[in-house]
Amino acid sequence: MAELLGWPHAAYVTKLDIQPDKLVVRRELEGGFLDVKELPKPAVVTIQTGGNNPRYASIMGIKRAGAKPIDQVAPEKTESKTQLIRLYVPEVTSAAKMFEGSTEEKATAMARLLKRKERCDEAESRNPKPESRIKSEIRNSELGLRA
Repeated sequence: MAELLGWPHAAYVTKLDIQPDKLVVRRELEGGFLDVKELPKPAVVTIQTGGNNPRYASIMGIKRAGAKPIDQVAPEKTESKTQLIRLYVPEVTSAAKMFEGSTEEKATAMARLLKRKERCDEAESRNPKPESRIKSEIRNSELGLRA
């Protein structure tokens, strides 16, 4: 993103000091080394976990905030810059197959399944069918069903 914007950047920042004309960043490098850099504003910065110490509200502050009235404001109507084209529940396209038995039995069953799928893929490349029909045929063959 920084390259597209033409801005300086720093990654793995653990401490950020914002000054009027620049940013002073402390970065964690490999091997536990620390690096301190100054970046001109504006800049892109990615923060490493632990770079932010949250402030927790006191009990008195929470009670005071609860006693204050909340102003209700109606939202302004704005023109949307996005358009919903389609909203749908996606079709399930695969099913998990659980293998039972010893490790050797599971490996044998998995090898058979992969060989069957490979034969179906080869057949599809020679005689293309709609994708959903092939998937249902593979699923039926995995379950031992006949079409």
